[in-house]
Amino acid sequence: MISYLRKSVIQFKLSRHLKAIANYIEIGDSYFYNSFRLNNYTGVDSSLKALVVGDNSILDCTISLESKSSQVIIGNNNWIGGSKIFCRNRLEIGDNVMISYGCYICDHDSHSISYLDRQDDILQQL
Repeated sequence: MISYLRKSVIQFKLSRHLKAIANYIEIGDSYFYNSFRLNNYTGVDSSLKALVVGDNSILDCTISLESKSSQVIIGNNNWIGGSKIFCRNRLEIGDNVMISYGCYICDHDSHSISYLDRQDDILQQL
């Protein structure tokens, strides 16, 4: 009885998150772990689906959108473990891809390679 109750509460929390992001996503017949999150979706243009997921994919990751035109496209038959995806423009993962836990994927390099150019990065952030 307790495990059923926990499962129901977890499914409710996840379904509440999926309902909140429904206008920003397009999903096929795929599955989401309870820890899946889409962050920063409220500023994104809802006419452009920020997240498109094909069929038979399983997502256990966090996707952070970093601009109003960010778009993440995930194909069919994928598994993305507890990883983080950061998208500024467009990031596409094809079909039949397995991404393990602890991976960080981003579609941009948000800083210069030269340490001289990065010296003022902290001051700019402050």
